[in-house]
Amino acid sequence: MDNNNFLNDDIETLDLSDIPEAIAAMEETGVIKPIAEIKEAEAKQAEAEKKNEETDDTPDTTEKPENKEENTDPGETMSWDAIHENMTEAPEDNAAAAENEPPKEGGDNSEPSKKMTNEDRRIARQKRRQTNRIIAFTVFFVLVALIAIGSIIGAKAVSDGVEKEEPVAVIEEITPAVTEPVIDMTPLITQEEEEQQEEEPTPEVQSEEELLEEMVTNMISEMTLEEKVAGLFIVTPESLTGQSAVTKAGDGTKEALEKYPVGGVVYFKQNITSADQIKEMIDNTVSYSRYPLFIAVDEEGGDVARIQQALKLDKIPTAKELGEENNTITTFDAYNSIGNYMKEYGFNLDFAPVADVLTNPDNKAIGDRSFGSDADVVTNMVSSAVRGLDEAGVYTCVKHFPGQGDVDGDTHQTLASTTKTKSEMESCELLSFKAAIESGVDMIMVGHFSAPSLTEEPLPCSISKEVMTDLLRVEMGYNGVIITDSMSMAAISEYYGADEAAIKALKAGADMILMPEDFELAYNGVIDAVKDGTIDEHRINDSLARVYKVKYKDTLQPEE
Repeated sequence: MDNNNFLNDDIETLDLSDIPEAIAAMEETGVIKPIAEIKEAEAKQAEAEKKNEETDDTPDTTEKPENKEENTDPGETMSWDAIHENMTEAPEDNAAAAENEPPKEGGDNSEPSKKMTNEDRRIARQKRRQTNRIIAFTVFFVLVALIAIGSIIGAKAVSDGVEKEEPVAVIEEITPAVTEPVIDMTPLITQEEEEQQEEEPTPEVQSEEELLEEMVTNMISEMTLEEKVAGLFIVTPESLTGQSAVTKAGDGTKEALEKYPVGGVVYFKQNITSADQIKEMIDNTVSYSRYPLFIAVDEEGGDVARIQQALKLDKIPTAKELGEENNTITTFDAYNSIGNYMKEYGFNLDFAPVADVLTNPDNKAIGDRSFGSDADVVTNMVSSAVRGLDEAGVYTCVKHFPGQGDVDGDTHQTLASTTKTKSEMESCELLSFKAAIESGVDMIMVGHFSAPSLTEEPLPCSISKEVMTDLLRVEMGYNGVIITDSMSMAAISEYYGADEAAIKALKAGADMILMPEDFELAYNGVIDAVKDGTIDEHRINDSLARVYKVKYKDTLQPEE
C-alpha cells in the first residue's frame, strides 16, 4: 500500500472547519509554536544545509542530525519537525553508519561498501524531511481534531451543566431566605388583635351633656306642636284646671295635664294646707304628667316664703339681713335649708334668690328682698344662695334681670322703668347676674320694667329682644333658661293680651312664659303664631331643648 495515498485518504476524511480556531487557541496558550515561526525555522534550516552541501566534499560518517539540539528546558516548545527528527533520526544515522562501516571479519557481508555522494545524501535528506513533515502534520491534524471534538463536547457539557445549575442557583438564592431564622410575630399580632377586640366592642363614653342632648333631641322629635308649646308654660293649678284655690290633684288635674302637658306648676300659700296634703297633691300631679314637670314656688326667705308660712316652719332670715351680715357661709346655709325642705315636700324649682341691687331706697317692691345696695355684697350673697339651693337638689332662678333695684315703681301694679344707663348697669346691676351665671344658675327671670337705655322702644324687658337676646344671651353668654316674670302683672296685662304678650316674649328670646293672665288664650295664640309663620317652630324647639336639659341634668350620669 502506498503510504502517501493512505495518508491522503485519512486527511480527506477529517473535518477541518474548526482547525484554524483550534490552532489559534493552541498558539495563544503555548501548546505549539505559531506556523510562521515553524516556517521561518525551516527556511533557516534549508539555507544552512545548502551551505553545508557547497562546502562539504567528503562524506562525514560522524555527521549528526543537523537540527538535533538538546532541549534542556522542559518548558520550551519545539516545532513538529524537530520533534519528529528527534524520534527518527538516530536509527537512520545508524543505518548510514552501517553502510560506511567496513565489513567485520568473518561476516556474511562480502559485498564491498558503496560510497554515498553528496547528491545522494541530499536526496535522502529531502525524502526524510518530506516523510517527517507528513507524519508531523498527520499527528498535528489528529491532535487538533481531537482537541476540537473535545472542546465541542466540553462546551456542550458546560452549557448543559449551566442550564441545569440555574434552577439550583435560584433555589440556593431562595433557600437562605426561607432558612433564615424567622422571628415569631404571633405574640405581637395576637396582642394587637386583642387590643382591637377590646377597643371595638367598647362604646364611646358619652358625657352628661351629650347624653342630655341626645335624650332631649329624641324627645322633642316625637312631640306634637301642641305638646311643645304647652311645655313652655308654667302655670298655677287654678289656671290649669279652671278651679279656684286648688288643694288636691284629682281627675280634673289629670284631664287638664293630658290636654295641656305644661312645663310646670307653681304653688302659693293658698295651695298648701299641710305637709301631707302638699306632698300628695304634688305626687299626684307629677304622676299625671307624661313629661317631667317643674314644681315651683317663691321661697326667698323672710316674708316671701310660701311653704314656710303655710306650714309654720322656722323662718329664714331676709335677704337684707343676710346681706348685712355679709357672710357667704351663713347665706349658703340659709338657702341650703330652704332647698332641703322644698325637696322634702316635692318642690324642685325655687324662684330665688333676688339678685337686684337696691340702689333706690324708695323701691318698696324690692325692699328687704335684696341683699343690699352694695353690688359686691349682693354679688357674693347671690353666688352663695345659688350654690346652697343647688346642693340641696333644687333648681334656681335669679330675678329680676337686668336689675330692678333702681326702678321707681311696682310692676305688679303698673309699668315701671329705670333711668340707669347701660354703662352704669354694667358696673352695678349686671354684676350679680354675671356671678349667678358663673355659679351655674338654671334660670334667669326677666322683669316687666322698662330700661330705655337698653331698648329702642320703651318696652318691658320681658318682651324686649335687645334685653333678652342681645344682652343676656349674646353679650353675657347665658345658655340656660330665660323665663318671664308673671305675665298676669299689670305692667303686662294692662297693655297686652295674654296671647300677644306670650308671642312677643317668645319672639324676643324668652324660653318660658310664667303665669299668663289667660293660659288657654296664650297657649292657643302661640300655636296659631307657629302655624301662620309668625314664630318659627325651630324657635320653639330651641327653647324646649333648654328647658329639658335643665329638667334632666341630675337624672343622667356618663356611662362607665
